[in-house]
Amino acid sequence: MSSSSSEVLTSDDAMVPDDRELAERLRGQHLSEQPWIELLPWLSEYRRGPGILADDEIVVNAWIRSSPAETLTDVNQERFCHRIAERYVADRSARRLTDDFPAVQAGSEPLPLPRSTRDALATERVVTIAELMTLSVADLLHFPGVGPVTVVNLIARLVARSGVVREHTPDETVRPEPFDEDDIRSFVAGLTERDRLVLFDRVLATRPRTQSELAGMLGTSRERVTQIDRNLRRGLRELVDSTPGLRDVEAEVLRRADPVVDIDSLTAEFPVLAVVVSSLGTPIWHLLTIGTPDLITVDEWIVRSSLKDAAAITQAAVDSVASPEDVAALPSVADGLGLPVGAARQWLRRSGYSFLGDHVISSTASTGDLVAGFLSMTGTPCTFDEIIGGLTDFPRAPSSVRNALVSDDRIVKTDRSSYGLRRWGLAAYVPVHVQIDRILTEAGGCARLPDIIEEITSAYDVTEASVRAYASAGDFVTTDDVVTRRTRPFTPRKSPTRTRGLYRDGETVHWSTTVTAAHLKGSAFNVPSALAGIVGIAPGTPVQLTTRHGPQSFMWVSVQARSGTIKRFLTELDLAEGDPVFLDFTDTTFDVRPADVRATGSPTAQILARLGRPRRSRLARSALLDVLRESLWLPTDADAAEIVATLRRRKETELADLVDAAVA
Repeated sequence: MSSSSSEVLTSDDAMVPDDRELAERLRGQHLSEQPWIELLPWLSEYRRGPGILADDEIVVNAWIRSSPAETLTDVNQERFCHRIAERYVADRSARRLTDDFPAVQAGSEPLPLPRSTRDALATERVVTIAELMTLSVADLLHFPGVGPVTVVNLIARLVARSGVVREHTPDETVRPEPFDEDDIRSFVAGLTERDRLVLFDRVLATRPRTQSELAGMLGTSRERVTQIDRNLRRGLRELVDSTPGLRDVEAEVLRRADPVVDIDSLTAEFPVLAVVVSSLGTPIWHLLTIGTPDLITVDEWIVRSSLKDAAAITQAAVDSVASPEDVAALPSVADGLGLPVGAARQWLRRSGYSFLGDHVISSTASTGDLVAGFLSMTGTPCTFDEIIGGLTDFPRAPSSVRNALVSDDRIVKTDRSSYGLRRWGLAAYVPVHVQIDRILTEAGGCARLPDIIEEITSAYDVTEASVRAYASAGDFVTTDDVVTRRTRPFTPRKSPTRTRGLYRDGETVHWSTTVTAAHLKGSAFNVPSALAGIVGIAPGTPVQLTTRHGPQSFMWVSVQARSGTIKRFLTELDLAEGDPVFLDFTDTTFDVRPADVRATGSPTAQILARLGRPRRSRLARSALLDVLRESLWLPTDADAAEIVATLRRRKETELADLVDAAVA
């Protein structure tokens, strides 16, 4: 396939009306290896344009020299066929279809269209492909109930059929004995006007009138309408029983509908079923479903016995081949139902099932069910991103998937970034700091760092640098390549003076930060090491501070201090991602408030606002320097140059420039 066709069929402007039925018909078909220009000779007129698939093709219509096997995929086939169809309908409305689609066999096979469209064409005596192919687009558009969208869908199916190799198999189709319509005509002729109204408006109708409607039209009771309906169905049953040709086909329908068969596939295999009985104005398959007690019609399906029984058999077919995670391979389910894979997919979707790729899963599956089902399908541990990618048909928030990964007992973390199913028997991943603690316990309290690195990296996908970092932080200390547990109090890695966005204000510490998506989702987040030291958060020493929304928790996790969620504050303040905020800490309290970072007012006012303090337009130079020294934990004799240098080391360039301007 040329690069241009791939590009145009994934662009936003390449969208076409949803035509799931066409996609299902093409799925799994054997595609032709003949060039499109041979399958659809009229495409030769578009060698130099205009572009058919898109206006911005790199090489205009280069794809027409490639074959369907090279250009069609499960992803693009629906759009591809519709784009060609749109061009055909626009440019060639007067051409007979048989002249422009030579690869389509014009036989007695029923039309490859949804039932409602077939019914509309049947009123114009267009029932088979052979009858359709004698017409043009203009002819079709003159038919009542047939609009441009319907015609584009029809032409798209002819394009698709042109690209499919139709395999010829020995003719095993049942050849029913010819039957004479005289008995049916006699049956209809012998009906009263009242009986005819019930027959055509209720028994045979696509949208049957209700008993109440017919009772009002006939001036009789609903019970009488029910009695007429019952007698008519009994009469049709007797007609079917007494007509050998119909009995033969009825037997085949009963055999195929076990428990269900789609009408399109059935009429494709037995074209006689699509033949319209002229005296009744309905195809033979419809007559059989009315005249056979064991058959009913549901949408595009013929169901044996009852819909309830078909649902039970369908569930049994899924359950019989399902994994412990309740996902079942679609081909196996299709075999159990006696349906082609495409038809099985449609029936299962109608029955309330959904699909993970080519596997069947309940449409009511929870996030945990979906994740477990995806892992069951892959049969091997997957990363978080791979799992998210596998659930594209079931949009779930990443946080919901993460929750399922840690809370669902069927799922186990198998490595630093991989997850699998517990039933696989894989060892559960143990965090690096927990592994180091275990190794130290087994070694009597100390162990060589190279030995720890070797043991951990050989078991899990963890880097040497990561092990070294854990072995030298938090609960552990490394001296001369020997790791032991920390005995001295924890000392922050960076001082408050060198920590960006951290400012002292008397007994309060302001931390200037920005609202992130993780904050808004309610996730925990890291706290600067210097701030952790001020608040008192350390390994084994969690802290709780009082707030207007209840306690705020802080704890040491692995090698980093972390805060609990602040979502409740952000919701109350109506803050969005990217908004600047101050997190205010005292010895006992915590709060969140919007930060005022407007570049308005005097330099002094802007400086005070950025330090988390109230704006003041004017402040003596000496007073401003005192505020800055306190905010930055600098000595009382630090001069303006040292203050500005400290801010630049913190990479707070804008604030440094403001201070430089204000105290110069």
